[in-house]
Amino acid sequence: MDEHRRAGARRHRRAQRVALWVPVGVFAATLALLATVFVAITVLSVLPHADVDPIRVGQTRAESERVLPPVEIMEAPRLAAHTTGC
Repeated sequence: MDEHRRAGARRHRRAQRVALWVPVGVFAATLALLATVFVAITVLSVLPHADVDPIRVGQTRAESERVLPPVEIMEAPRLAAHTTGC
């Protein structure tokens, strides 16, 4: 009977470890994925200084877009009070 209790206690401790580490692992994987996406978007949306020089005032949009980065980061939505002037 004593061996049965020890086996049950081992199973219980293992279940507790799994219950702790599975959510931690899922959180870490999600965080790593989000960080990777953030870095990729940042890298793909930045225009090097050397590429800015050819852009001139008065160029058409089509001419300017040829040297722009492939990803455009949209501005964050503004609060209603800022857009309505309240």
